[in-house]
Amino acid sequence: MDYDVTIIGAGLGGLACGAFLASRGLQVAIFEKRAKAGGCCISFARKGFTFDLSVQSIGGCREGGRVWRLLNELGLWEKIEFLPLDPAREYYFPDLKVRQYADLNSHMEYLCCLFPHEREGIRELYRIYQCIAEEIDRFPHTLSWFNPASFVREFPLTFQYRDKTLHEVLEALIKDPRLRIILGVRSSYALLPPSKLSIIAMASLEMSYLQGGVAVVKGRMEALPQLLVKGIKDKGGVIHTRKEVKRLLVDCLLYTSPSPRD
Repeated sequence: MDYDVTIIGAGLGGLACGAFLASRGLQVAIFEKRAKAGGCCISFARKGFTFDLSVQSIGGCREGGRVWRLLNELGLWEKIEFLPLDPAREYYFPDLKVRQYADLNSHMEYLCCLFPHEREGIRELYRIYQCIAEEIDRFPHTLSWFNPASFVREFPLTFQYRDKTLHEVLEALIKDPRLRIILGVRSSYALLPPSKLSIIAMASLEMSYLQGGVAVVKGRMEALPQLLVKGIKDKGGVIHTRKEVKRLLVDCLLYTSPSPRD
């Protein structure tokens, strides 16, 4: 069967893309090598307890956040319940316990109290994060929008930091090495060290918590990917589990520019 869109991998990213495209009327097929969809966001039960395998919480669940916008657009928001977390995380270091609050101003003020001599750098870092995240949210959702001539004007901070890593920005703004470690600890959620992680990716990650709200799914986190699966199937999409994609066959059309004589 022919599909408009084929997606490899039924993690949250693949499912979100599939649900969004299926809601636009496209024929979507997702291929997943494991027995069920969800990627790292799956759960299991043992002796009456439910355990979330990897994803324990998710950002962007407050009204206006990215998860809220996606589920609301798909008509799925009322079919799931999120329980807000605040503080969202606690990190334990040899001589320090650090909380991450689920509100931008509260979190900044907390860090400034812990490291008063770094107040200016902390505020500038989160200003950069906030501005980049706001620009990302304004990116159009079509492939035909890109205009290099207007990108700098429309998204100046994204352009300015397009090739900067988290490590480079922290080195420029923060003097205290302990605080640099604290501010870089969540790069592990992107499976990259600060020296390899784009500051743009980190800005999106941090603001999904600090402005979008942090929550767990009532019952089990796996309810979220299961809901997206239902949304895709309801729109006529299909999800093939236990189907590992090993090869891609691509037809290439060779384009040559016309000669001046043409």
